[in-house]
Parts: sequence; C-alpha cells; structure tokens
Amino acid sequence: MKMSKNLLSVFCISICAGLMSCGGDETPSVSAENAKIAFNSINQDLAQDIGFMLDAPGYTAMNSLSSLTSSSNPFGRMSSFKRNEVRAQIKSSMYALRTTLLSVAANGRISGDEPFNYNEKKGVYTWNVGTETFDRTDSDIIKILFPTEGSATNNAEFQLTGYEEQSTPNGDDLYSPTFVRALILVGGVNQAKLELDVDYGTDDEPVLVDLYFFVSPYSIVLNFDDTKATATSFSQNLSKESEVLIGVGLKVVYSTSTKSEEDIQTVSGYLQLKSIRFIALIRAGDVVNANDINDIIDITIKIDGGNAGKVILELDELTGEYVPYVKYNDGTTEILESLFEDLALELGGILS
Repeated sequence: MKMSKNLLSVFCISICAGLMSCGGDETPSVSAENAKIAFNSINQDLAQDIGFMLDAPGYTAMNSLSSLTSSSNPFGRMSSFKRNEVRAQIKSSMYALRTTLLSVAANGRISGDEPFNYNEKKGVYTWNVGTETFDRTDSDIIKILFPTEGSATNNAEFQLTGYEEQSTPNGDDLYSPTFVRALILVGGVNQAKLELDVDYGTDDEPVLVDLYFFVSPYSIVLNFDDTKATATSFSQNLSKESEVLIGVGLKVVYSTSTKSEEDIQTVSGYLQLKSIRFIALIRAGDVVNANDINDIIDITIKIDGGNAGKVILELDELTGEYVPYVKYNDGTTEILESLFEDLALELGGILS
C-alpha cells in the first residue's frame, strides 16, 4: 500500500476529531459501554462550556470593540497544529489587536506599515455615539471606553497597560507586537485579560510565543517553540478555573533544520478532553517499510487513567482521505468524529 508522506496532516485530522493517550499495560481496562458513556457525557459537557465561554461578558465585550473598529476579534481562531498554520493564526490574532489599536488611536486610519508608538498614543478614547468615533483625552495608559452590544452607555473599558513591537520587514507586516498586556472591564469588573510575549526569527516569523488569555471564568494558555534546530513544539490548554477542559500538546522532530514535512522523523502528542486522553506517536521514519498507516501511527485512549481502546485510521476510497475510528477493547469500532458532534459545532465558532 502506498503511504502518504503528509503524516503531520493525518495526525492533525485525527487530533481535531478528538484523539490521544499514553501507553501503559498495567492500567485498568475500560469497557466499551463505559467508554461510550464517557464520550457522550464529555461531548455534551464541553459543548455547553464552549457555549458559555462565547457568551461570557469578557468575550462579548471584545466582539463589541472589534465591531466598533471594523477589525477581527484578536482572541478568536487559535487551533492549528501545523507549524506554519500556528504561525499564521498567531500573526492573524496579533494583527487584529494591532488593527484595533490603530483604528481607535487614529480615528479610523488603519495601517500595518507604520509603527505604533504606545507612549505617544496614551490616552482615554471614549466612544462618541453621535459621531461614531472615539474622542481622546490624556492618560498615562491607553484606555478605550465603549458600549457592549445592547448597552446605551459606555459600560466597558479596554486597558492596554503595556505594548512593544519590532520591525519585521521580511514578514507579512512591517511591524509586529512582541509584548502585550491588556484587560477588559465590564461594569467595573475585570472580565478579560491578555498577556502575550513573542520572539521572531531571522525571517521575521514568530518562533517563540507565550500567550495567556483569560475570559472569566475561562483561560487559554498557548506556547509555541520553533527555536530548536530540528524540533517544533506546541501546546494549548483551555481551562475553567482549575480544570482543564481541552488540552493539546504536540512535538515534531525533523531530520534536518529545514523542517519540511518530508523531513519529519517523529510526531508525538496528546489531546485531553476533560477525563479523556488521546496520546499518539507517529514514527514517520518507518513509512517506507510500512504496509498500513496504523503500523506507524499509534494512538491509544485513556479514560480516567484506564485503557479504553485505540484510534485506527482507515482510507476512504472515494475521498482519498484517512478517517479515524475508535476501536474499543471488545473489538467494535465507531467513527471518532460522530462521538463529538456537539463539541465540534461549538468549536466552529472560535476554532478554524
């Protein structure tokens, strides 16, 4: 059987459908019936939590500000696991934030081709419903006063307490943020917070990213490290208070520093959906000798630490794409995507 070289893409498809767990033969076994009950429960619970997050005051306030400035929500769309797409989505979010700031500070003039001077732009920017612009007064930080959707008053406040950027002429934008500290208050209560630190490489692409986004009572922590010569790592957690709702970790090891998909040696990682964990190892170096893609991709499932089965990939002859199935301990199988339909619908609102 001819094997596809694009193993990372297959891995990403599998993760996005909902996979992973670590090996261990001495852990208890989970029956197929109990595994299905856990899948169904977590699918519904997570879908509900995502819906609650999208309706949270901090998230809706950010959307309101984005609407007033005709920019994208800088805290949306962050979910890719491919090295280049992670970079693209991080840059997209940073660009949306920068566009919002430039739009407010320059009364509608938006440009990514000039630096944003934080000290020069300090002030209180108050939304004027009559002129549909922001009026400015002096301040020691940047404050943006604006109404959330349906409010007749400026009941929300965006504070930018720290901001730095650097010239990135070889990237998509001539200037890109390296340090951001911001928060949103609604009715005087802190409802959202953003902390972002970014380092850029010689080609002006993000190579080291630490991001913390809080929208009460949820938080997202993202780390991306492309500074190693032959490895790239990525992790992202969505938590509610101290409980991890969705967690992802991924490490790709390459044979050369060019880091092309053809040079992938191994891909390892996990996906956590509350008490369910999918952990995977792809041995890309064995692709030449493998007759079945499942010989080089090993994905096991754990529920509350117990072994619940494996994920296997089967080729759809009509589409030419691999479809992930759950194979329970009793040998029965089920399409993985069907187990998380409710969650997938809710994630569609914030993830690409």
